Amino acid sequence: MMIRAAFLSIACVTVAMMQTPAVAQTGDSPVVKAATAGRTLPDAVDRELVMEACTRCHGIDVVLAQPRAPDEWIQVVSMMVASGMALTDDEYGRVVTYLSANLSYPVAGPE
Repeated sequence: MMIRAAFLSIACVTVAMMQTPAVAQTGDSPVVKAATAGRTLPDAVDRELVMEACTRCHGIDVVLAQPRAPDEWIQVVSMMVASGMALTDDEYGRVVTYLSANLSYPVAGPE
C-alpha cells in the first residue's frame, strides 16, 4: 500500500510539473542568469530555427544553461512538442540535430 501511495505522489508531482506553464521557465533564476550572461546560440545551420522554436515559451538562457547528451535532446524536444511546440517532422529533426551538435556535453564511451 505504501508503494502505491508513493507512486501516486510521484505521479501527481510529475503531472503538476508538466502542467506548469513554460513561462515560469524563463531563466529568471540568478544562477541561470549568471551562467548564461552574454551567451547566445552558436552560429551554425538552423540557429534561427532553434532560436524561434525555443523562445516561444522561454528564454534562450534556459537552453544554454542545460547542455545535454544527444539522446537527452531528443527527449527534451519531444517533451516540448508534446507540450505544444509546433514543429514539422523536418523542423523537429533539424532542431534536435542543431542542439545535439552544438549544445551537448561529451558522452563517455566504453573504455
